[in-house]
Amino acid sequence: MKKASDFLRGNLWLIIVGLGIFLAALYFGSQKSDQQFSEGDITYEFAQARIGDIDVVVSGVGQIQAAQQVDLKAVAAGEAIEITAVHVKNNERVTKGQLLVSLDDRTASRRVYDAGLALQSAHIKQRQIEDDFDNKTVDDKRQRQLQEVAVSERVSDLVQARDALGDFQIRSPFDGILTDLTVSSGDSITRTDKIASVITDENIVAVTLNEVDALSVTEGNAVTLTFDALQGTELTGQVSRVDTIGVAEQGVVGYGVEIAIDKSDVTLRPGMSVNAQITAQSTEDVLIIPNSALKGSGQETYVEVQDGTDIVQASVEIGISNTFHTQIKDGLSVGDSVVTNTIRQTEDEEESDGLFGNLRIPGAGGGGPRR
Repeated sequence: MKKASDFLRGNLWLIIVGLGIFLAALYFGSQKSDQQFSEGDITYEFAQARIGDIDVVVSGVGQIQAAQQVDLKAVAAGEAIEITAVHVKNNERVTKGQLLVSLDDRTASRRVYDAGLALQSAHIKQRQIEDDFDNKTVDDKRQRQLQEVAVSERVSDLVQARDALGDFQIRSPFDGILTDLTVSSGDSITRTDKIASVITDENIVAVTLNEVDALSVTEGNAVTLTFDALQGTELTGQVSRVDTIGVAEQGVVGYGVEIAIDKSDVTLRPGMSVNAQITAQSTEDVLIIPNSALKGSGQETYVEVQDGTDIVQASVEIGISNTFHTQIKDGLSVGDSVVTNTIRQTEDEEESDGLFGNLRIPGAGGGGPRR
């Protein structure tokens, strides 16, 4: 008993505080809030129909690409062709028609030489036939015509041989930059081997949109571009092409969209990541309301409008919409108050959730916790 008495004296202040908390919980836990609403009370939130602008924006993620890129490969016949000379360096600026790489053309050169000799021989024979068959008989004409055909065939052979010889010289298809050069003199290549690429200075943005967004995008739509590698940089552009055929990947159909970039001093490199905001549709100075005000019943679209002390339904004709607002073409006027939210309050919702409102003391009554 002495130990218990000593314990009580040493911890008296703890016992007093604990008793106070218990009594406070017992009192406040059984009280309701001062505000009480009968079940079925309704509160309306409104917004006014107003004149504004609507932009329908479609977002896409893509990459910078060269406006034009050509991969250079050998078109000359042969299983393995030796490279005899590389006339440029990687990332060097080149012009249209410039010689870039020379291939071993000895066999092709001999064919050109042989074709030239054959043509020369055909011309000599033609002169002989003209001398021998100079009469205007039917047989003379036939002999001269046959030799004219032979000369034409030799000319065709020489042209083809020269064209084939040109295949052993890899030239630039347009003005641009040589990139991804992978060969050097002495290497052997086949027709399928990539030698290098030529790209233009001009860049484009390539993005892929889902089938829903792609339907709203057309050529000429304005675009705002931002770049992961260029924080704070924002450029503009226009949609220059939308694919007509989609590509399905993992059950999702996507359509390629090409964006031409407006002139800029910012250095852009192929492969950079781009975020594109495409303004698919845009209207100015039209009547708009928040999307939350729109309701539907079958084929009808309507809103609830404040009419004095009453709330009435009004059918509306809608236009374009974005994430936040919808255009109203008919059915409302500027300044009309439309219902954007309806709150039905019950008695339980108005009960106090004060400091101890949800604390239940065993044996204190009241059933379950208040909400």
